[in-house]
Amino acid sequence: MRAMGGASSEVLALLEATFDAVVVMDDRGRITAFNRSAEEMFGYTRAEVLGKPYDDFPLLVHEEDRKLGPRLLEASGQIRELELEIRHKSGRTIHVVIVTDTVEMAGEACYIVIVRDVTQRKRSEALLIQQQRELAHLNRVAALGELSGALAHELNQPLAAILSNARAAQRMLQSDLPNAIEVREILDDIASDDRRAGEVISRLRALLKKSDLQTRLIQMADIIKETLSLLHSDLIQRRVIVSMRLKPDLPLVSGDRVQLQQVLLNLILNACDAMAQLQPGDRRLTITADVTGNDILQVSVRDNGHGIPSEKLEQIFDAFVTTKETGLGLGLPICRSILAAHGGRLWATNNRGRGATFIMTLRVADAAVALEGPLESQFGMKRIS
Repeated sequence: MRAMGGASSEVLALLEATFDAVVVMDDRGRITAFNRSAEEMFGYTRAEVLGKPYDDFPLLVHEEDRKLGPRLLEASGQIRELELEIRHKSGRTIHVVIVTDTVEMAGEACYIVIVRDVTQRKRSEALLIQQQRELAHLNRVAALGELSGALAHELNQPLAAILSNARAAQRMLQSDLPNAIEVREILDDIASDDRRAGEVISRLRALLKKSDLQTRLIQMADIIKETLSLLHSDLIQRRVIVSMRLKPDLPLVSGDRVQLQQVLLNLILNACDAMAQLQPGDRRLTITADVTGNDILQVSVRDNGHGIPSEKLEQIFDAFVTTKETGLGLGLPICRSILAAHGGRLWATNNRGRGATFIMTLRVADAAVALEGPLESQFGMKRIS
């Protein structure tokens, strides 16, 4: 317990001068001091609160917070920067950060609570989260816009096969003795092509949809394969040879499926652009996934292009910095923000021979104990159990 001296009037005069709200309570929870800033913050006058238990006032929005404060004080005698939601006398909600300590005033034990209003800061953070999400969505839409021709081809193939098989089945059924086995095989082909088209549409809808971000346990190998499947026709048109080196039984990671697929989509398209001037046989893309030390999943996208100027290896992750003639320079900063929100990293390095490699890391699910905080604070994600 710290002593604040016997001259409480001097101490109270000092508290009165602070811009933060200050509340002093005795060891029974009765309010003994309430400065002018507290009156303005909570809407109660000193005459209304002095001498009364703080429990008489419905200040805390969440009931669990009412129990949390005393538990923290009992454990350590103080509270350091606890964020709470406080209810003003008028009913409006205020976001605050409180600091509490056990002190001695005029020979008596008491608690001093300093309250700082962070409502405006929380509003600014919420606006920033919304802007980041909007920008990430627009980046996905722009990437898919570039792929529109290849995606149309990807859909036309199964749809054309469905039409062809349906007509063949109709002709068979018009014959006197239709072959049931052949008709069954044709129907199986139709069902398979329908599933293929449906998967393409489903993945497109997921990437284009603007909805709340959700974090789940994810198998990264599936994300890689789904992304390559979505880019299948585009990679053929670009005449890029892709190889995958995925370690068997990769551990799960926790994150948002669409966001992580967006990162891979950007990195693969960037790698293809970097190899556009090469001869078709030299356009080689390698995707590797493995686990490094400290429970870190590492995914690398390696191209065979001309590499990145050494002075720009870090600059390319700054907003509006691009090595493309028509690029906006937003894709890589968004990708890095997404990885940071997942508790991971993204960086680039030049290969020894030719080309560059982009490396992304994620903590495996068992090690992602603190994941919920960064995701919610940066992208407003919701954990799905």
